[in-house]
Amino acid sequence: MSEQFNIGVVGANGAVGKAIIDILEERDFPVEQLIAIDVDVSDDATALFKNKSLAIKEAKNTDWTTINIVFFCHSDEVSLQFAPLAAQAGVAVIDSTNAFNQRPDIPMVIPHINA
Repeated sequence: MSEQFNIGVVGANGAVGKAIIDILEERDFPVEQLIAIDVDVSDDATALFKNKSLAIKEAKNTDWTTINIVFFCHSDEVSLQFAPLAAQAGVAVIDSTNAFNQRPDIPMVIPHINA
């Protein structure tokens, strides 16, 4: 059996977050556990993954050490606040915002250029 990963999606309630979750499912990415994360979460906020409804966790209450890979697709402010915490916990961080574009110490991947 192939390795499985705990995947976090910050911004799971937004259009980009939902699209990432859909792509993970469509491509049958080896997900052990999907952790849907957002800010200002209502008690009944859920995300759908593999026909299962998942409660969305608040970013401020997230235990980053339980995640292997996290996608940030919320806002620059949210990425600036929480991505460093995830990275310090050893999580591979993939950020779709512009928060770190001008930081030479953070690698940038541009599809079709430096894939």
